[in-house]
Amino acid sequence: HTAKMSLVDLVISASFIALCCALAQFARKLLDRIASIQGFVKELFLEAIAAAELCSTCFELIIVADNFGIATYAVILFLLTCWWSQVWGDASACPYTHMEEMIMGNTTPRDVALKTWAQLMGGCCVWRFVQFFWWLELAKTHEGRAFEDCSADLQVTPLAGAFIEGLATLLCRLASKTLSEKGPKYANILDSFIGTSLVVAGEVSAVNSNTKILK
Repeated sequence: HTAKMSLVDLVISASFIALCCALAQFARKLLDRIASIQGFVKELFLEAIAAAELCSTCFELIIVADNFGIATYAVILFLLTCWWSQVWGDASACPYTHMEEMIMGNTTPRDVALKTWAQLMGGCCVWRFVQFFWWLELAKTHEGRAFEDCSADLQVTPLAGAFIEGLATLLCRLASKTLSEKGPKYANILDSFIGTSLVVAGEVSAVNSNTKILK
């Protein structure tokens, strides 16, 4: 019975992730039909949509990782990154890509600030949608999650956390740049695999760190 319930809970989580992706894609298609929104303003909307899609799906991925293991988490994250590489276009949902463009002289600090603001708004606004879904408690894995206090998976100092995040981001961007320059076949899939591997490596480190703390 427990295994059956776990499968049902996983299906609910996967369905919610698919719903978030579908709603984001619908928003993009709708935006394409609005002729009055073009140029930089459209770019801001696309960044907000991408950030909302990223945050909503990753919130649910936390549930998946906590209850169904890192392997299941990794498979879904890999599929998501493959999907995002196909539909996001020039949007990134991450400020560092725009900072790179600014350093290279391809954009201005004003544009970077506005795109970062759009991403922040997209991520913050979508939380209420996720919280409402968790509040419904359609799955046992959502019970009590809507209003619980947030806790970090990796118990390290802020400085160490910044270093780990920075190093992982650097490695991910170097891999992406190399693949884009070399242009190998299935570059998007390779890029998604590398990005997923780095995130999973961080999750495994978090589990090992917490295990040591508990001991």
